[in-house]
Amino acid sequence: MSKGFSAVYILIGILVLVGVVGGAYFLGRSTKNEPVKVISQTQPTPQPTSVPQPSTTLEETANWKIFQNNAVKFSLKLPQEMGTVGVGMGPPAAKDASEVIICKSCDSTVNPSHTPSIYIRATELKYTIYKDTPFEDLVKQNYEANIVNKNNTRSVVKGLEQINFAGEKAFTYTLDSSGYSGKDNGFTTYSGINKIIEVKHNGIFFVLIYTQDQTFAQILSTFRFTP
Repeated sequence: MSKGFSAVYILIGILVLVGVVGGAYFLGRSTKNEPVKVISQTQPTPQPTSVPQPSTTLEETANWKIFQNNAVKFSLKLPQEMGTVGVGMGPPAAKDASEVIICKSCDSTVNPSHTPSIYIRATELKYTIYKDTPFEDLVKQNYEANIVNKNNTRSVVKGLEQINFAGEKAFTYTLDSSGYSGKDNGFTTYSGINKIIEVKHNGIFFVLIYTQDQTFAQILSTFRFTP
């Protein structure tokens, strides 16, 4: 081998050695002095889990007693502590009355103005001057009669609206009141927030008014017309 080639190989060897040593030196400095960089990975934002809400029903009605009215043909279910009273001459038994009061421990001494209750009044329209009045017009007249009677009604909590009640078209409204003042007649109720439902079935016009109470609302959810 010539001297020229020997010198070239020696030079290449020196350069390789310098590169290796220098790389190791700088690698060591980088490892000792530079902070370690961590590449962050974006994590998905946890989504809230939908938790089923508990039922708002006060209690199951399976063990409630059934009240059957034979005079105007309806039934409903009542908690054991609830009683029924017929209104009228006598008075009649609740099952034979066209007016019924439902309240806790109800008996014939009940005073509707002092007792939270459900008051149900049913009238056969063929025996009144309203027999030819369309149902919607009668309801509107009753509503207007109630809201103008300042002796009974202090304010309208919720205005007239159409609903379905026991399978029939009905209307409801809510008053801060101490009585009901229909076009035909009126009656005294517990003073406070009262909800009114008016519905017609088989020629009978029903007015149901009840103190705003979850138990009373639950009772009326079981209301059914009977044959």
